[in-house]
Amino acid sequence: MKNLARAFPLFCLLLITAAMESCGSSGNSEEAAAAISDTAQLLRRLDTIVAQMNKAVSREDRLTAIRYCEEGLALEIRLPEEKKTYGDLHSRFGELLWQAGLYDYAAEHFRKAIAGSEKKKPADHSGLYNKQARLAAFFVGMKKTDSAAFYYRKAIATAQKDPDPLWLASAYNNYAFQHEAAARLDSAGFYYTLAERSLRLKNKDDSSLLASIRDNQAHLLLQRKAYAEADEGYRRNEKLYHRLRSHSGQVKSLLNSAEVYTAAGKHLQALQLIDSVYNSFQDVFSSVAWQRLRYLNMHYRQLKTLDRTGEALAALQQLEHFKDSTAAQQKTRNASLLSVAASGELERRRRENEIRELRLQKAIAQSRLNWIMGLAIGFFSLLAIAFLILLFRKKSNEQTAMIRLAEADLRTKQLEGEKLQHELELKKRDLTDMVLLNRQKKEIMSDLLRDLQEVLQSEDSESALKRLVHELRARSQTTESLELIGENIESVNKAFFDKLEAQYPDLSKGERALCGMLRMNLSTKDIAQLRKITPESVKMAKKRLRRKLGLQPESDLYLCMQKM
Repeated sequence: MKNLARAFPLFCLLLITAAMESCGSSGNSEEAAAAISDTAQLLRRLDTIVAQMNKAVSREDRLTAIRYCEEGLALEIRLPEEKKTYGDLHSRFGELLWQAGLYDYAAEHFRKAIAGSEKKKPADHSGLYNKQARLAAFFVGMKKTDSAAFYYRKAIATAQKDPDPLWLASAYNNYAFQHEAAARLDSAGFYYTLAERSLRLKNKDDSSLLASIRDNQAHLLLQRKAYAEADEGYRRNEKLYHRLRSHSGQVKSLLNSAEVYTAAGKHLQALQLIDSVYNSFQDVFSSVAWQRLRYLNMHYRQLKTLDRTGEALAALQQLEHFKDSTAAQQKTRNASLLSVAASGELERRRRENEIRELRLQKAIAQSRLNWIMGLAIGFFSLLAIAFLILLFRKKSNEQTAMIRLAEADLRTKQLEGEKLQHELELKKRDLTDMVLLNRQKKEIMSDLLRDLQEVLQSEDSESALKRLVHELRARSQTTESLELIGENIESVNKAFFDKLEAQYPDLSKGERALCGMLRMNLSTKDIAQLRKITPESVKMAKKRLRRKLGLQPESDLYLCMQKM
């Protein structure tokens, strides 16, 4: 009780702490409910903004897409931490920032996009892979090869968890391309082969990726100056693009074949192939600016190499004019993107700082309120503790008196137990006396039987029969007494039999009874009479019991039973 009184102040302090927490939580319950409602509205608004941003990206309206990204990220700042899993929003913004030339900001947003995708339940392996591979490509463009290799390896590990082999093949292809850019051609060839083997052609996406992998393999052969094999690879890919109805892919493969002719010194064949491609795919060259630029550049180089000066000069003028017009358009577009993206990034960071400061001020105010409430609760708790200590001291004194009374009762019960033990010992002595009495009765019976034989030899048979009846009645009473003694042996020696069963559980009921008779120090003849068997049978039973108990032949069986 004293220990309980000492521990009670600590218990009260724990109660005070819990009360402070509950006060703080109850004071914020209305704010929490309002926050949940605001979160639902913010998520709905954010879904709408993401949809509008995707539409702007699809129609290549980058300025509008950037504005939607900024608005979406400003909303996301206000969301609880566990809800910030819009990785797609960060990845789209990262793409737009990269196009605007803000490479560090782009990489930062792609890292956030990866972190958001990793939180998604269930896991979106393909989405996470795309973001990791894209960030690796950014680092390749920034000449940060170690960072690029790190994210390419992460992309491979992610793609291995996706059931669609398309992503694993794409991961190997990207990683091989990085090795090729670093002039590690053998490693690049190994990963290109892994990429091709990983693919399972099920749809158009698989076939498009296969064409890209074969283009890379052919380019690798071109670097190794295996011109015939490289040309065969590009031609085979042109047929694959034809089946996919991709005119841009056909143009790319055929122009690649022209590059092979150029590398092999077949400039006239290269020029003929370039002009043939230009005449056959006018729609591609008019709609895809980089394809037209590539054609003009290759056409000029072939004319210059073939010493067709006049045609080469005209081709050069046409190339420079196209470059100037394209560069002016790109410069204007990039300037607008850079301005909008930079201003949006600064505004987003300003909003983050404002929200951080507001949360800090709120936390300080809440801390002060909790401190004041804690002091008040602590003061009243100390008063309550003083009162409870006095009360517990009174109860402790009462408890001490009760303990003393209980100890007195325990001593009384111990005395009663000793009295019962004494009575049990007396009963044991009575049982032994009965056994001795039985032995005397047996001796008397033997004498009577001897007298009966003498009487039978006499001529007075009637008198002999009367004596026989009398002796039989006496013998019946003696037998009943012996049976009663046999039943009482086990009840009187209960502790002995419990210990015997615990040490030797395999003993039979007859063997247990024999052990009790031996403990009572009964002779072989007494045991034979009690069990109604011959003394020789008792001796055999003793031998079997000795073996079961694991005793040596010279061991005293009676002494063993007494010690147990």
